[in-house]
Amino acid sequence: MRCIVVMALAACAAAASGLAARADIIYDTSLAPPGVYFGVGNANSGFTVDTGGNVEIGLSAVDRFIGPVTPVGDVYQVFTGDSSHGGSLWGVEFSINLQAGVGTLTFNQVDAVLTVSDAGTGFNDTIANFYTLLVPNTCYGSGGVVANCTDASAQYGVQNAEPGSLLSSLGDSSFNSAIPDTYYITLSVYDCATTGCTTNLLASDSIEVDTVPEPGTLVILGTALAGLGLACRHVPRRRGKNAAG
Repeated sequence: MRCIVVMALAACAAAASGLAARADIIYDTSLAPPGVYFGVGNANSGFTVDTGGNVEIGLSAVDRFIGPVTPVGDVYQVFTGDSSHGGSLWGVEFSINLQAGVGTLTFNQVDAVLTVSDAGTGFNDTIANFYTLLVPNTCYGSGGVVANCTDASAQYGVQNAEPGSLLSSLGDSSFNSAIPDTYYITLSVYDCATTGCTTNLLASDSIEVDTVPEPGTLVILGTALAGLGLACRHVPRRRGKNAAG
């Protein structure tokens, strides 16, 4: 009986690392033109996108240096652990396009606000005009793609990819990329130039990121559970004493 209980608890722990279901459904799509223009080889797919008027916001979670993740609604399942390139194995890609339609807004006219939450540690933070704190970013303007965001009066698009371990530099001191966890990330753009302004919301986009062990780790876990099951089957039963003996 004890072996059965241990195996049941282990199975429950394994199931808990699976994808959490959510009722709300947001788009799994690509970004509007000019599409994805940061870096080389980044796919224009798997984004959760919100468009308000002429403003388009895109968020996605990826397994860094592996490829995009297909979300279920706005929920992304990525791998735990660290990358050999530095930082966590998973990352977040973001895009803001202030002129996705027939628009004239530039970055000196808006406030882009990022909110991040770590369900495991309880960390929560909101950063106004967050992209100005990330170096480098890839920006877009009337002259096309530029490798920096130095002209807020002319640029209207910004994109970048950041490792999930960015949370630790934001103050999430207990962040641990090796432990399965859930993160909530929201990006909002407000029609006002004052930093910290939260009036006249133009567009807002949110995703949930669930980190789980890589398949190889799960195979090891499955093998361990199978071995535990065999061990339980071969435990000799003790015979009770005869009442007369």
